[in-house]
Amino acid sequence: MEELIKQIEAFMIEKQASDIACYDARGGSLADYYMICSALNKRHLGALAKDIEKFVEKQGVPIFIRQGTSESGWIILDFMDIVIHCFDAETREFYNLERLWEAMKQ
Repeated sequence: MEELIKQIEAFMIEKQASDIACYDARGGSLADYYMICSALNKRHLGALAKDIEKFVEKQGVPIFIRQGTSESGWIILDFMDIVIHCFDAETREFYNLERLWEAMKQ
């Protein structure tokens, strides 16, 4: 699983995602890993999420749930063991999931 996370991160970088964060939540959450990335704009957000979904599925991990739209500024890709949050910059700053996850670790 850790190798897949590295591959997803490299793919995100290739697709111009920024501010990529990964949280190992094994043993304390529904999913094992949570990833966050930012898109350049709403149009990029939609394309980025679609490309990530296809990439992960090609690795043999089917999508469980896809929620959100590029217009909402937030798209969630749930692959059961890996949950990926794709944001535009404004929405990511508003929700600040990193702050929540850091608080949960304490």
